[in-house]
Amino acid sequence: MKKSLISALLCGVLCLSLSACGTTPPPTPSHSPSDAPVAVTPPVLSEPSGVFTDWSKLTAYTPAEAVGTRLSDGPLDTLTTGDYGLLLPYQGESLLVADGWEAGQRVGLVTVDGCVVLDPICDRIYQASYYDYNASPSVIYPGIYILSRAEDNPNYTDEWDIKISRYAVCALDGSWCTDFIYESVYSAPDGVVCVEDHEKNHAVYLDKNGNVLADTRSWEVLPRLEPHNTYNFTSFHDGFALVRLLRGGIVFISMDGRILETEHGEPFDSAHGFHEGHAAVEVDGLWGFIDESGNWTIEPRFAEEPDVFLNGQAVVRKFSGGSYIINTEGETLWESEYDLWPQPDGNGSYLYNAYTSDGDACWFTFDMQPITFPEGIDSRTLSYSTGLGFVCSTRDGAWVISDNDTTFYPDAESVTGTSDLRFIWYEDNSQEIRNAAGDILHTTENGYFYTVTDAVTQETYLAMTNNVGTNSIYSENGERLVTDWNYGMPMNGLFNCQDAVSIGYKNLNNEWVFCLPIDSGD
Repeated sequence: MKKSLISALLCGVLCLSLSACGTTPPPTPSHSPSDAPVAVTPPVLSEPSGVFTDWSKLTAYTPAEAVGTRLSDGPLDTLTTGDYGLLLPYQGESLLVADGWEAGQRVGLVTVDGCVVLDPICDRIYQASYYDYNASPSVIYPGIYILSRAEDNPNYTDEWDIKISRYAVCALDGSWCTDFIYESVYSAPDGVVCVEDHEKNHAVYLDKNGNVLADTRSWEVLPRLEPHNTYNFTSFHDGFALVRLLRGGIVFISMDGRILETEHGEPFDSAHGFHEGHAAVEVDGLWGFIDESGNWTIEPRFAEEPDVFLNGQAVVRKFSGGSYIINTEGETLWESEYDLWPQPDGNGSYLYNAYTSDGDACWFTFDMQPITFPEGIDSRTLSYSTGLGFVCSTRDGAWVISDNDTTFYPDAESVTGTSDLRFIWYEDNSQEIRNAAGDILHTTENGYFYTVTDAVTQETYLAMTNNVGTNSIYSENGERLVTDWNYGMPMNGLFNCQDAVSIGYKNLNNEWVFCLPIDSGD
């Protein structure tokens, strides 16, 4: 069975005696054998093995050394708030289930200087992230860590309920944190919604500075709410959240627990959250829009459910097929025989996508002008990549089509990438990286490249996974910067790495700034 990666840490003792955080970390260890061979004493065999070994050619095994310091010599089983700078999650011991299968790792927190401030007591530590398909980029990071830890469940009924997860949250720099008191944590654009009790709708909305934006326990309206409304509180970033009442219907509620009074005067049958100052609501089977003062901007008259407003336009798809686009006054701007779906174009506007009954793709500009493509392109293979443009694969190669460029790559199976970098894939699994001008920056036949973005600096790097599963980080000009990358988002020029003997973080000079030895013996 695989042993603990850093069981010594959990006991408050590192594999080496590490000094206090303010001291200089020990030098980066070398995991290469020394140049001069070291004599190794051959084992005594009870009988000939039949295998000849030249023991003079072997060198003595040198165990890996730890790199880093600790906030204190004792156990660090609680995150103490402090001025740490950016904190990084690091992996500790493996969690094992029956028959030795690995079920994950324990995780702790370390500074960018390699000082451990939290031992690996968590099952997961990850950044809060909120997805908005109407935005570009579509993933929003409010700047908060979510920490999950399994605890014994005193009310368990079967073996699946023996453990329950409790959650805490903290700033990325550790300047504030909470205890493990939450049943769930939901990401929101401005922070996180931390749920203490789903049944009672007890939750707090915290921003990235730890400020309480809303606390439902102080609401007078709380007894009137249907249980398990807590996820709906994530829409507070638009001023109001949607909640369901015990007696039925949906209302809009502010962060201080005030129900929005509307011209309608009653709860709505259904509703969407506010977007661009408007919210779609349903009354007696018809849809309309209200503003943030509760007044009608479009009285209910649409039989079909409209989308949210995007740059002042909303799509309404008909039950019988086809769509029409309205403005904020409810006027019809365009009509189409197709079901239209908006997609961000990466430049602050939107495109509309539709499919015919034959499966052909149709694309339109925001003012509903049809987008045309070169002769011979099969529209069913068209896809749109924000920043890159339209990509189409044919038998003879792949096209990239944008406002500024139409490029054909002979014999290519597909093309991915951004406006600056293009990754061209070929049938033999080889790959080229080219810039927008078409210059070849790098080629590989032993894996594939893709891009990763540093969450702090927003620098973009090339990541390469070879055919045996080893990952490395390269600069855009093809210079290898970091070996043994272990996936995960780069943070301030540091990369989560793991080799055969160590796990931790490396900088762009491929030096360990923090690492722990791996005990992989039986």
